[in-house]
Amino acid sequence: MGNFNLAEMSLSDILDEMLDFKFSIIVGFISFVFAIRMLINSFSESYALNPGEWTSVKLAEKIFITHNTRVFRFSLDNPSTTLGLPIGKHIVLKAEIGDTEIMKPYVPVTDDSEKGFFDLVVKIYEHGKMTQHLDRMAPGDSIDMRGPRGALTYRGDSRFGLMSRDGQENEIAASKVGLIAGGTGITPCLQFIRAVLRNPMDQTRMSLVFANATEDDIIMRDELEQFATTYSNFDLYFTVDKPGEGWPQGRGFITSDMIRARMPPPG
Repeated sequence: MGNFNLAEMSLSDILDEMLDFKFSIIVGFISFVFAIRMLINSFSESYALNPGEWTSVKLAEKIFITHNTRVFRFSLDNPSTTLGLPIGKHIVLKAEIGDTEIMKPYVPVTDDSEKGFFDLVVKIYEHGKMTQHLDRMAPGDSIDMRGPRGALTYRGDSRFGLMSRDGQENEIAASKVGLIAGGTGITPCLQFIRAVLRNPMDQTRMSLVFANATEDDIIMRDELEQFATTYSNFDLYFTVDKPGEGWPQGRGFITSDMIRARMPPPG
């Protein structure tokens, strides 16, 4: 209620002032309750990863995307649980294979906007112990994971956190980012690309050079090409070692000339 003189006000004016005052109290109370609920939800959000512990997850689905590459979807304990992996970090999988304990790092292509599951894109190698183990898994089989791991975190809006050897995280800014990948090495790049493009306020410019053996080996090609045609801040260039007839882009391994032509300059 503002300052006013009761002697100079009519009864209706006084009632209006009292109603306005009550309305302000109600609105303030609703806002307070909403803020408390948001705070409680932030504390109660459930993450699957615990840096100090191994966590068992079950294979929910295996999707074939090329002759030797699969998407492995792992379910989390609760449909509302998120993995809890910052952009830029990775997880480690552990399995007992014969008499040997094998551990290998992987970067999920999903992020914490997805709840109840996470996806790994894995190329199956003939002599790869972990990849062969994953390929033999059936839905319902379990494997152990641990994380987050890694020295780099993407904070959004062209800001990165880089962990130093003494454990201090320093922030660096980069409005233009060059990405170079080969085969399933695309997964950390894809994690970062999706995070940037999902946020319309993030105008980080990204340039990707992606190398593969053949055109058929290019994984996630449709998604990457859709990104390149939809978003002005994402530039895409493929190169293949064994190009087919009429292949319009790069040929052979990634070269210094390709990097100079496709990557942003140092700055």
